[in-house]
Amino acid sequence: MEVMRRVASRLLVTVLAGMAVAGQVQQIRRLDALRHGFGGALISTATPSFLAVLGADAVVSVTAALLALALAYGVAGRSAAGRSGAGSLALALSAGGYLTAYAGLSELLTPLASLADGPDRAGVWLRGHFLLVEFVLLAAILRFSASFPKPLPTDALAAPGSLPVGLSWLQALRRRLLGATAAGVAALVAFVMVLAASALTGSAQGPLPGYTGADIVRLAALTAVVLNLRRAYTLAAPDERRRMTWLAAGLGFLLGALGLIISGNVLLAVTGWHVTALNWRPILLDLGVIGLVWGTSLAVFPWNRPDPVAVVRFTAICVGLACATLFLAAGLEALFSDILVSRVSLPSGLGTAAAVAVLLAQGRRAGSVIGTMVDDVTTE
Repeated sequence: MEVMRRVASRLLVTVLAGMAVAGQVQQIRRLDALRHGFGGALISTATPSFLAVLGADAVVSVTAALLALALAYGVAGRSAAGRSGAGSLALALSAGGYLTAYAGLSELLTPLASLADGPDRAGVWLRGHFLLVEFVLLAAILRFSASFPKPLPTDALAAPGSLPVGLSWLQALRRRLLGATAAGVAALVAFVMVLAASALTGSAQGPLPGYTGADIVRLAALTAVVLNLRRAYTLAAPDERRRMTWLAAGLGFLLGALGLIISGNVLLAVTGWHVTALNWRPILLDLGVIGLVWGTSLAVFPWNRPDPVAVVRFTAICVGLACATLFLAAGLEALFSDILVSRVSLPSGLGTAAAVAVLLAQGRRAGSVIGTMVDDVTTE
């Protein structure tokens, strides 16, 4: 049974990783065709921004696909530490790379979907299958959290009877999901339930990725992942905690990218400025995902690793100062525009300049405070 499960997992990883690369290749071919076809004039005006986003997405997909194949076929090492969680992480990376290649794969698979279910239902079929891949991703992450850096035993979690009535059945479900195949079965059941709910509500568009039922599944799975990793960290040995800290470093890159996007959006909304030369939001998000993949690979692969605490500290300081500066700039811009503009004519961007000046004057002190907070958390 174990051998069959491993073979099936490797086959699925190989298919997803290969399709992820094929989807990105299709995107590049489509861009080249538009450049030399009727859309050449239109593409030439959007090339800088579009190319940047396309390149970032391609890097994410190809990197995730290659790392997934390396993990699936044993490059992570033959030791128990190297194998622990490698298969589930490989599946998660390949599914993530597949979803990143959404645009190219949609174009590749649309003809097949049309043949299978007609052109009118092709879009529904495509959305449904991408949602299934996303649930596979969630199941793989959940399985990884139950097996890294070592398998999490059922008795390591609190007994359901020791919790309040409203939480006891959730805890019982969480304990069951620690099994080798339980997460995959749960993902399949959840997918069927989302499809059934979509059919009962009479949605003509089918199972959309943003459907409420899917959002509940996402939130529940990610909550269980965080709780499992937190419990695993408390039970881990010093070397295992060091590896798990790299997971936190990778997650810090992703959260930092999201923080920069949010703070940047606030500043642009307050000032009314528009950045047309570069579509920076998806690029920044892709960089955060690359950072997450990098941190995760350092946690799993038997490479020589630098001190993860130093990386977490440096990342937290840089991102924290950048987000604080952007939020301060937004506040000052709003203050100057709402209060002082009626009395004094102020140049645009004065609030942003003032925020940068505050960063230069107090950045070292603020960075020291952030670093101390990180040190307190990582030494607990």
